[in-house]
Amino acid sequence: MVSKSHAAGTVRTRRLNSKAYLAMFKDTGEAADKALERYGDPQMTLAELRRALDERLGDFSLGDWVVKEREAGW
Repeated sequence: MVSKSHAAGTVRTRRLNSKAYLAMFKDTGEAADKALERYGDPQMTLAELRRALDERLGDFSLGDWVVKEREAGW
């Protein structure tokens, strides 16, 4: 017997794999690329970015920082 939560998860997964969602994700990626193209290629690798964030934020996560800034009216 499949639990209700497992069955719901399967339905969600199928919906996320639908053609409509795939098209939306493609459009979103293209819009992000277009919006950011004026900034050129990244100047640091993902590993360098993570290291810089770790040095700057310490034990504070980026997600926590975003929430804190949002709550402060950022």
